[in-house]
Amino acid sequence: MSRKNPGSRLAGVLRCWRRLRFVRERAERGQGLVEFALAVPVLLVVVCGILEFGFIFTDQIMLNNAARDGARAGAIPAGIAWTARSSQATSAATTSSSGLISCPSSGSPSYTVTPTYGNPNNSAVATQVTVAITYKYTPITPLGSLVAAIGGSVNASVTLSSSAQKMVEP
Repeated sequence: MSRKNPGSRLAGVLRCWRRLRFVRERAERGQGLVEFALAVPVLLVVVCGILEFGFIFTDQIMLNNAARDGARAGAIPAGIAWTARSSQATSAATTSSSGLISCPSSGSPSYTVTPTYGNPNNSAVATQVTVAITYKYTPITPLGSLVAAIGGSVNASVTLSSSAQKMVEP
């Protein structure tokens, strides 16, 4: 009886191992693409959500500044009629809010200038000026359609508002 060479047995095992490894690699060939396709929508929703929040926050800060500028413009000129004071306040608020991010698509903000009469000696003279601004923000990024593609729903339109009040200078 002759014994077979132990090296030939090892060579056969190695050949079998290589064939199995080749079959396994071929079966896993598209795995990275599938994982990428599953992760991209979630990643896009997160990125668009971060961007949209930043845009909303920027517009809110601009509305706060515009209301404060309008109230300041309406409170400074003493001794003029209320209609002129109101138009100055509205003009200053409009100028300050001209750089809103989603303004072309959602329309312009609405401005309300209100006087407060609190002088006991002269009830015809306003003592305070209040400027209120309301603005409907519409989304810029495709966040709503991305969330709908995943299976959810989101109402990304937000109504932003701000008001400022200043004492009328004597």
